[in-house]
Amino acid sequence: MQRIIGIVIIIALFWAGHWYWRFDANIAALQNWLGNDAEYDETITQRGFPNRYDTELTKFAVPAIGLKTDMIQIMRVVYKQDHRIIALPKDIKIFDTVLKTEQLRASIVADGTHLPRITIEAISPQFSNGLRADRAQLSFIATSQDSTFSLFIEFNNLGSDKIANPQTQRATLHLKPERALDWS
Repeated sequence: MQRIIGIVIIIALFWAGHWYWRFDANIAALQNWLGNDAEYDETITQRGFPNRYDTELTKFAVPAIGLKTDMIQIMRVVYKQDHRIIALPKDIKIFDTVLKTEQLRASIVADGTHLPRITIEAISPQFSNGLRADRAQLSFIATSQDSTFSLFIEFNNLGSDKIANPQTQRATLHLKPERALDWS
């Protein structure tokens, strides 16, 4: 029994050391992943021990798409560096439009292929122009190595003050850009 306890303690110490050793490397990888397109406060909060890195950036903005929010959380499990979950606050501004939601999350998987797999889901999205839905999903999925991808969009009970009968709307677009997209 003492050997088992000793082995468990050694493994726990090894895991804790690994998490703390990768702490700074995770922040550096995240800053590299965001590149020069994103703006945020110097203060980066990270927690999630023992199995995750939950990183929070405040005063986050991506000017190229007009995204502005008070904070953003980027989470990933320790053993899957290519999969990130992004959580945004209930109110964000994008393309000069205010979006209010009960929950807004994105999943980004960059599995080594040229195009990542991205899914964005919003619960009860309401846009400042009056458009609203019970749920919205946008998925961006690579379909081949030649930069072809599918864009899937779904709004459950899409409506507004001007629409009497909200309905579920779905669209799938298959796109091939004229030049390859660089997602690195």
